[in-house]
Amino acid sequence: MGEQEPILNITKTIVPNPLNPSGLYGPGDEVTFRVDFSNIGSGAATNVRLRDLFPIALDHNIVGGSMVGIIPPYTNGVYFNGVNTVIEYSGFTLAP
Repeated sequence: MGEQEPILNITKTIVPNPLNPSGLYGPGDEVTFRVDFSNIGSGAATNVRLRDLFPIALDHNIVGGSMVGIIPPYTNGVYFNGVNTVIEYSGFTLAP
């Protein structure tokens, strides 16, 4: 039997703008991001840290914003196999 290895998949997308039929964002619109990550490997991933960088054209809205789905299925940096996690966050506006 082979060694168990983690295989991590991470995808970041911009959620289409629900206020615009084209789905596009304009200056001043609040942008929502979605990050999907999963471990499809046969073993747990250890020492997992995820850092997300934002485009320079965004301003952070310190008054508003939200994060949904931030209860991660890992403990102390261990991300178990067979688990999918979705995080959506907002609070950034497209700079004019």
